[in-house]
Amino acid sequence: MSGNYRHRRRGALRLALSVSVPVAVAPCVVACGESRPPVAVGSIPELTVEVGSTESVDLAGYFSDPDGDELSYAASSSDAEVATVAISGDSVAVTGVASGSAEITVTASDGSFAASQDFTASVRLTDRSVLEILYDELGGDGWTDNTNWKTDKPLDEWYGVSINADGRVDKLTLSANDLTGEIPPELGSLSDLEWLLLGGNSLTGEIPSELGSLPDLVRLVLGGNSLTGEIPPELGSLSNLRGLELDNNSLRGEIPPELGSLSNLEWLDLSSNSLTGEIPPELGDLSSLEFLWLNSNSLTGEIPPELGNLSSLEFLWLNSSSLTGEIPLDFLDPSSLESLTLFYWDRNDGLCAPDTTEFDDWLDGLVWRGPRCD
Repeated sequence: MSGNYRHRRRGALRLALSVSVPVAVAPCVVACGESRPPVAVGSIPELTVEVGSTESVDLAGYFSDPDGDELSYAASSSDAEVATVAISGDSVAVTGVASGSAEITVTASDGSFAASQDFTASVRLTDRSVLEILYDELGGDGWTDNTNWKTDKPLDEWYGVSINADGRVDKLTLSANDLTGEIPPELGSLSDLEWLLLGGNSLTGEIPSELGSLPDLVRLVLGGNSLTGEIPPELGSLSNLRGLELDNNSLRGEIPPELGSLSNLEWLDLSSNSLTGEIPPELGDLSSLEFLWLNSNSLTGEIPPELGNLSSLEFLWLNSSSLTGEIPLDFLDPSSLESLTLFYWDRNDGLCAPDTTEFDDWLDGLVWRGPRCD
């Protein structure tokens, strides 16, 4: 912008000198000086808008003119199918059209020069709209209990729905309620959700990666369904998660190492699926983990010694898979698995505990089940 400005001013000066007496022009140049363009002040923060709603931003604090000239504004949206914009005086109004995000460009002009800056408009569905989609996609008319769903009643009067002080949905408890169909990705828009309990239903399809964008999620229970596909690595972003239950489904592929980032996780149940590959050593970073079920899969390879770092672990199920090798000697370290009380490793393809006095002493303090090495 500054380059264009200098070019125009030089051009204007040359034109003035060609048609005017130099003595008459020079005093104005000295006295008046060159007018200066508007400047951006700070950055306009990201704006969150609900579909069908409008939010406004006062632009006066984000632009100024060094010469005190009055500014006029213009705005545009990178995706009018997500968000539209309109200028009213010194404000820009952003209207949400559909879920997604759009870059909003605002330009301030003093009549001759201009300055611009961008900000992001994130458009989300209302919680009520998300729940209505959930009802339609998961066969709500056939649920065991669908009291008040898709009515004008307050959301906390809908069966299985709880809201927080801000009126946002924070708990969704629909376990064993005859839900059918595929989990809609729109659930990822319930940004205040803390509990998502959908276990013991007849859900099919894959786990939506959008569930990994629920920053406040504490419990995610999807066990006892007919879910397929791989475990989304995006679930490793759920930094507040304490319980993850994906057991008794038809999930395949490897365990994502990203799950090792769930530092607050206390309960991890991946049992009774069709998971393959080796146990990722990153699971040894789950410092808060108390219960770990990996049994009844098709896991291969040896037990990673990093699991010995799980000082809070109480129960460990590794039985009924295809694991091999010996239980790591690292498990015998006094600082390893110091809370462990139960350990099952039977019915694998060669996994065994060394037949030594040291392991005898270690196993004496546990409820255990599994073969000893020959």
